[in-house]
Amino acid sequence: IIERRRKVGTRVSSTASRRTTLEMPVIRDEVEAMGATYSYLLTHCDERTPSEAAMRALQVDAGERLILARSQYLANGEPHCCEAIWLNPKLLPRIDRDAFEDLPVHEWLASQVPLTHSRYAILAEGATGRCAENLGVPVNTPVLTIERTNWIDATPVSFARQFYRPQHRLVSEQ
Repeated sequence: IIERRRKVGTRVSSTASRRTTLEMPVIRDEVEAMGATYSYLLTHCDERTPSEAAMRALQVDAGERLILARSQYLANGEPHCCEAIWLNPKLLPRIDRDAFEDLPVHEWLASQVPLTHSRYAILAEGATGRCAENLGVPVNTPVLTIERTNWIDATPVSFARQFYRPQHRLVSEQ
C-alpha cells in the first residue's frame, strides 16, 4: 500500500493499516430498528450568535449569526434523543424553518448539501436545562453525547450535539 502524506512524501507501508469507519445511523432508522414507533419534534429554531463550542467547530467569529435548531426524538412516545444543531447560513442553501418541522435537520442537510465528510467526538456529560427536560432525566445525569461537525471540502457547515438517555448503546460493525 502506498501512503501519500503532505510534506512528508510518499512511501510504501510496511503493513496495511486498519481504519475504523463509524457509520452514524439516521435517528429515524435507529428507532425503527428497535421495533419502536418513531416521532420527531422541532422544539426551537432561531438565528443567534454561536456558543463557544459552535464558534470553534464552525470556525466563525463571536459576532457571526448562525442558526440554532433544537429537536427531540421519541421512541414509542418516550424520549430517545435530543439534539442541538448549529448551521452556518452563509454556506448553505436558503433555510426555511418550516422545512425542519417535519424533516430533521440532518436529513435536510443530507438531501440539500453535498457534504464531503464528518468529524465525530463521543463523550459523556451531565444533562443540563432543556437537554435534561427533553430526555426526561434529572439535571446532571450522565448522558451519551455525540458531537458531529459536517464539512464541504475544507469548510465546516454544521455542528451538532446529540444527547442520549443513560444506557444507550452505540454499536459499530466492521
